[in-house]
Amino acid sequence: MNTREHDTVKLRGSARQDRAGSTWLGFPRMERLAADYGLQDHPVIPKLQRLLEELVRRAGGVY
Repeated sequence: MNTREHDTVKLRGSARQDRAGSTWLGFPRMERLAADYGLQDHPVIPKLQRLLEELVRRAGGVY
């Protein structure tokens, strides 16, 4: 791996629609993802978790 790859945490989200027509949004728990990169104690991790929760809540909200 080059140095740049070590500096990048890959975050992926998902969206799917079930047979009933409900849309489901998801993303990995930041604590688990951060641990994969040795960043579990970084102070930004809880903030990122809250941000992602809020984004999914707003994006998935009923109009």
